Formats: sequence, C-alpha cells, structure tokens
Amino acid sequence: MEIPDDIIDLNRELPHRFYGWWYLAILSIQLDANYGRQLPASEWRDLLFAENGREEHDLAFIIESRLSGMPTLAEMTDWACCPEFDHQATYFALLRAVRTLRLQAPERFPYPSYQHLSAHQEAE
Repeated sequence: MEIPDDIIDLNRELPHRFYGWWYLAILSIQLDANYGRQLPASEWRDLLFAENGREEHDLAFIIESRLSGMPTLAEMTDWACCPEFDHQATYFALLRAVRTLRLQAPERFPYPSYQHLSAHQEAE
C-alpha cells in the first residue's frame, strides 16, 4: 500500500475506508521493518527507514497528517466485529487469501514475526 500524494479520505466517519486501508496495510506486513527491506523504492520505504532525505519523525507525521492516524488494536477489533456492518465475510475471505499466499509462496515472507511462537509450541 502506497501513501497517497494528497490527504486520503480516511476519516473515522467513513469506517470502512479508514479501517479497511489500515487492515490492508497491516496484512501486507509493510509496517514491519524486517519485511520492509523487501519493498520496492517508494515513499513508504523512505519513511520507514528514514532514507532519501527523510527523518525518523517523518513517518509519524505522515501517518497523522495524511492517513488520519493509526488505529489501535481495540479500534480495529471493534470495527471488525461490529454487527452494524456486513463486511465480516470479506474481512475473513481476505485473511484466508493472505494465509493461502503465505503457504503457497513462503519465500515472499522470509521473516515470519511469529517464528518464536511456533518454536515455543514445538517445545511443549
């Protein structure tokens, strides 16, 4: 997910656009610095690693100013489980698709941030 050139219409009054955008950004693992090294040259990568004239604080500024701030896990969960909206089927279908991609193309995800969990489970 690339950052739009202008302020994206991701306000909390439009929950599907706001939370949906963040959900896709999280699923793409682009917020993880270890995975981010695989990203192509982009504004997001420059911000993530403070490269090409970007400063460390620039990412936080862009998240607040152009992406309406990052939601908390509680907010994301509340949106995902909200009975007023009928988006759960799409939400879970996308989650299954990402899981399938990871199973079929593990080379695209060389740094599983959950690696410590599987090692712990095997020890039990």
